[in-house]
Amino acid sequence: MSSPAVARKPRNVEESPSKTETPPMRGPMTTIGVLFALLTLHIFTLISSDLIPGPYMDEIFHIKQARTYCGGNFTEWDPKLTTLPGLYFVSLAEWKFLSLFVTLKDPCSVWNLRLTNFFFAVAGIFLFHRILLILHPHYTNSSKFQLYTSAINLSTFPLLYFFTFLYYTDQASTFFTLAMLYFHISGSRGLAALIGAVAVFTRQTNIVWVGSLAALELFKSYRLIMQTVARTEDLKKITDDKDLQVLLSPFLSLLRNPTKSNLRRVAGFFLGVLVEGVPRILGYLTVMAGFLAFLIHNKGIVVGDRSAHQASLHIPQLFYFTAFTLFFASPYLITPTKVKAFFLDCLHRPVRVVIAVGAITAAIANFTYAHPYLLADNRHYTFYIWNRLFQRHHLVKYALTPVYLYGFWAMWDELRQRGVLRMLLFFAACCAVLVPQQLLEFRYFILPYLLFRIQLQKSSASQVVMEFLLYQAVNAVTLWLFLYKPFKTPGTGELQHFMW
Repeated sequence: MSSPAVARKPRNVEESPSKTETPPMRGPMTTIGVLFALLTLHIFTLISSDLIPGPYMDEIFHIKQARTYCGGNFTEWDPKLTTLPGLYFVSLAEWKFLSLFVTLKDPCSVWNLRLTNFFFAVAGIFLFHRILLILHPHYTNSSKFQLYTSAINLSTFPLLYFFTFLYYTDQASTFFTLAMLYFHISGSRGLAALIGAVAVFTRQTNIVWVGSLAALELFKSYRLIMQTVARTEDLKKITDDKDLQVLLSPFLSLLRNPTKSNLRRVAGFFLGVLVEGVPRILGYLTVMAGFLAFLIHNKGIVVGDRSAHQASLHIPQLFYFTAFTLFFASPYLITPTKVKAFFLDCLHRPVRVVIAVGAITAAIANFTYAHPYLLADNRHYTFYIWNRLFQRHHLVKYALTPVYLYGFWAMWDELRQRGVLRMLLFFAACCAVLVPQQLLEFRYFILPYLLFRIQLQKSSASQVVMEFLLYQAVNAVTLWLFLYKPFKTPGTGELQHFMW
């Protein structure tokens, strides 16, 4: 059973077009990619050759481990590291390959290891371009400017772009997860699952996005099979959302006709979903089964030092993420039309507003955590946000409730256009990735934000330009602070740098 073709409308993440739909890459994108690579390489050279040539912060542990692997020792592990060693194997394979063509004095030098993320960044701009073309096919028939600018914006998203210049796992983790998404929506689910395994091997929490794609693909089969189980007229009386109509279809059929024959009929439909759907997600299920085996063997998700990464029910992480998203997606989420719609929605549904505000307030009061790293490490911006904003007065954390409420509403308003089920699945995935994290760390928001951003359906030329200006302003400030405003640690005199 195959999915019917969908023409000339924004495509949902789980829909798989034929492999011939994506047009070949044309000159402008190649030119943009080359210019992006040259500018990024210039900044990279400035950092790695002149200003910060040695390992900094967590690079000390990452580079030490990568060099251990470069020496052929695959049994020694630094207990300070908490993620799987995918990045180190990628670096090793990359420089083994390049060594076939050029002589490298020290393949695993700081420069060469950092260059791994440069390659991911350059490949990433083309990957974003391809993903946007598939999810938003109207770009091929209308403004190319928005497409190209959006690809640039996503590639220079400040949190992601900053870690292009350091040997951290963020670029590799993001690239492999988005590559998994690209091959999934291109119809190559087997290859997507294989790349998903690499993404998980780079960062464990990426298993959530593997599971999300599996759930979306299974629902695709469910939708195809269940859409005729109940009468459309009856379903429209319950909800206008087509995803919910299909989801409720068999249950409404049983409610209206609770006979044994109808029960057998509906059971047959569910069996059909399994027969049709499970083979389509077998690759993802294999990755998930392998990850489950890892959890059992490792007795947890964290490798190495677990004391600083204890799981918690840190619900306010979702609030911080919505505020983060509201800022970086402000050209799309904070518009006069959307703000007016929000206030009208609040006026029409006051009971929901009271319940939402109460839930947010209760979560802040009972599930707010301040990790020791957050309180002690003054090299990160989160240290100053927490100490100079949240700790200024105990009521400040509650005063931001309207911001969180609007952020949730604005994200919901954008995602609901792709269906309630997909929206709920996205928020559930964000919960799985963020809520267990006790540490407020902006890097954890990179993938959830990018996966939200690529789904925005409506954008004008002015919006993508404002987004570009916002991103580049943030990049300019954060890189300038990082490079040219170091400070010394009291007592030791060690030079430190501000960073995300």
